[in-house]
Amino acid sequence: MTILVGKPLQWAITATAGAGFLLFGYDQGVMSGLLTGAAFTKQFPEIDTTETGNGSSSLQGTVVAIYEIGCFFGAMFCFVFGEKMGRRWSIMIDCIVLAIGGALQASAYSIPHLIVGRIVAGLGNGMNTSTIPVWHSELMKADARGKGLCVELAINIFGVMTAYWVDYGLSFVANEAQFRFPLALQILFALIACAGVMVLPESPRWLLAHGRKDEAKYIIWAVQANARELDINDASLDQEIAEIQHAITKEREAASHGGFRAILISRR
Repeated sequence: MTILVGKPLQWAITATAGAGFLLFGYDQGVMSGLLTGAAFTKQFPEIDTTETGNGSSSLQGTVVAIYEIGCFFGAMFCFVFGEKMGRRWSIMIDCIVLAIGGALQASAYSIPHLIVGRIVAGLGNGMNTSTIPVWHSELMKADARGKGLCVELAINIFGVMTAYWVDYGLSFVANEAQFRFPLALQILFALIACAGVMVLPESPRWLLAHGRKDEAKYIIWAVQANARELDINDASLDQEIAEIQHAITKEREAASHGGFRAILISRR
């Protein structure tokens, strides 16, 4: 069940999905502005590649890029277990993992500590970015999904911009807050996304796929723009449920006749 219905619910869903993609963009951009900061290079001289430093550029590249390895495995985790957990639980767990990764990075005093934080944050972000678009699109009308995904990507770019400006503003700070605050700020975005998902509904498609038709019907009603004026037993809702169930059935039938092997082997 959900507190909001109609347009307010649609906007709340979009805002929460946007918070997740703001976090994604922020994480993409935050490290680049920290690497040459005086406080950062003093704390981590092993990756100080400025003119006055003798750090390893290879190690620096590893510290930065290891985050993407975490993203890959986070996405693979949701690929395997996401359908069992559900969209909401996946996103909430992802946000908690990412917040832990952010805390580890912000509290790092050594390169191994920083690398572990990068990997954990990557795991959370990979899980998030593979689940949020699915959850968001499954809660939107078919003719509005493209617009919703465009909003997500625009917010992603806004997150990158936010990271750059935060890094720039704190570059004038002479203490460790110069890099610890930007790394810790990602925790705030993760908590906002997690809190939003906690009070918002599950994907009706996921509910139907797991035999929870009554809950799915209520959510399909709640996300209608005219939900206040629409009866929950309206025939249009039953029609939408039938279409989703038909799509689920067809997907399961297709999956039972070859699965991923069909991607690699063509039949003549």
